[in-house]
Amino acid sequence: MHRSVKTVKQKLFRILGVLLLIACFSDAFSQSFNQDSITKRFVQYSEQNLQERIYVHTDRELYLAGEILWFKLYNVNTASNKSIDFSKVAYVEIIDKNQKPVLQAKIAIDKGSGSGSLYLPVSLSSGNYQFRAYTSWMKNFSPDFYFEKNIRLVNGLTKPEKKQALNEALNYDIQFFPEGGNMVESLPAKLAFRAIDSQGKGVDFRGTLVDENNNTLLSFKPLKFGIGSFSFNPEKGKTYRALIEIPGSKTIVKEIPLAKIGYVLQLENEGSERIKVKIHANEGSSNQKLVLFVHTRQEKKLSESITLNGGKAEFLIEKNKLSEGISQFTLFNISGKALAERLYFIRPSSQLNLDIKADKTAYGSRNKVSLELISKDEKGLEIDVDASVSVF
Repeated sequence: MHRSVKTVKQKLFRILGVLLLIACFSDAFSQSFNQDSITKRFVQYSEQNLQERIYVHTDRELYLAGEILWFKLYNVNTASNKSIDFSKVAYVEIIDKNQKPVLQAKIAIDKGSGSGSLYLPVSLSSGNYQFRAYTSWMKNFSPDFYFEKNIRLVNGLTKPEKKQALNEALNYDIQFFPEGGNMVESLPAKLAFRAIDSQGKGVDFRGTLVDENNNTLLSFKPLKFGIGSFSFNPEKGKTYRALIEIPGSKTIVKEIPLAKIGYVLQLENEGSERIKVKIHANEGSSNQKLVLFVHTRQEKKLSESITLNGGKAEFLIEKNKLSEGISQFTLFNISGKALAERLYFIRPSSQLNLDIKADKTAYGSRNKVSLELISKDEKGLEIDVDASVSVF
């Protein structure tokens, strides 16, 4: 079947028209995703995803079996760290070393606070336990938001557990944590590490970083509690291992996480008033457009449009544009995909000063004690607080 040249040209023009329309839509979408659209999506997310956080004040951290553990809990909004009247019930648990709950209770919450107690039975063995608290609403998010605190229990009625022999306790947990979650090929990488024994205590060691050909690149050791960090540039296509030498143990070999293609976002102090932001990329065009969005406790603080030059960008941010506490820096591309993220902490300057005054300087057995709690801000002005006091 033969077709005329005119018909073929008409179809070509139609195809080109459709392609041009798709290109226009793609370009319009890319242009529509800017600082304003990020802010709008961020506000919508904050309004639709309320997050609670619980803090618990226990009367002590060391208990004897048969005693009562007293506590008060505070429920706050994660965005503002202020009391929130949302959940009405909190769940508290005592977890043993096998991560099994040995005690559980429900605690009523009224206007963001509640209190209760737990009897520690003599059936519990001596050791370290974990006090955990959460609400049903908090189950919608990561367990990282649960409140957790270590407490110690001593039971003089039971025999202490037999300690493992030294040669039986040489089970070590050694982990490496690349800054930002992943190392990026051919770009500076910072790796934090932690080494603990079977009892959860940090261990001292000497480490050596080697490549796939066993070439030594650097040596490292923990600063304290088995924790430390080191920096190096992972090359494209290479693999790396860490040789860990612990006194009295065989050399342990740990694989270093593989480097990937992506972006590196770094924050550095530039004096006392400014923050230097460094961005590196090993993918995409050298003049790629990005957006840096910054918020503190779900409140927008900054939104900057950035153009990479040769895969790099560097600029300064005034610290006074941020709020006290933890600020979150997130790097987006024009499609709205998050590429990298960092946290930055500004120490709060405001302080809460608490003072307790007793009605007497000395008391006899079973005498009544009256206490006055006074709360003031850093300027010495009295302010209202919801507080708890432990007496033991």
